[in-house]
Amino acid sequence: MEIRKIKPEELQETIELAWRVFLKFEAPDYSEEGIEEFRKSINDPEFINRLEIYVAIEDNNVIGMIATRDMNHIAMYFVDEKYQGKGIGRSLYNTVCELNTDNYFTVNASPYAKEIYEHMGFVCAQDMQEVNGIKFYPMKGIIKNKVLKEESLLKKFCEEHNLGSLISISQLTGGLMHKMFKVETDKGIYAIKVLNPEVMSREEAYNNFVISEISFVPLIVAKLKPSTT
Repeated sequence: MEIRKIKPEELQETIELAWRVFLKFEAPDYSEEGIEEFRKSINDPEFINRLEIYVAIEDNNVIGMIATRDMNHIAMYFVDEKYQGKGIGRSLYNTVCELNTDNYFTVNASPYAKEIYEHMGFVCAQDMQEVNGIKFYPMKGIIKNKVLKEESLLKKFCEEHNLGSLISISQLTGGLMHKMFKVETDKGIYAIKVLNPEVMSREEAYNNFVISEISFVPLIVAKLKPSTT
């Protein structure tokens, strides 16, 4: 099996796969309006052209696909019925995780897919919504292997500043230029911001950071200032 970016000549086969799997597993939860809305979407060139699509290929056939928008939203995600339960879906997801620079994905999960996404670590951001007959749960999932890259840095920071021994970390949403983590130690729960080194290397960045944030939060900041030596 090979996972790679879709080729133009594979698009129609990929759309047919998505439609086939949708009809079998997801359509039963939708009204006729919702089914027609999905059909129109996957056959709309404007919608498709906004997506980054990766496919799983076996014997020159498309057996799975995942499509993202803006590299952080999963727009479509289907595996052929006879290949389900073999890790192909996970491999497709891992592929787009490697390309994601935001450390999270959002998805509007169908009622059928909600439990599948929960097993992948996604959580509901809102109750079930319905738009044009399409029922979905807005969900968000943190890419765990990327969070783990920060673990050693956060562990060292907690030890140096007497915040306790690290128990768990999870990335919080909302940061645009920097990353914010919820950090639990044996002494308490903290919110710790990991500064973007590229942003902080700018001449005015440190002073701006002091004015906007440190003046409101009593932290030890001496080690945050870039070295001038």
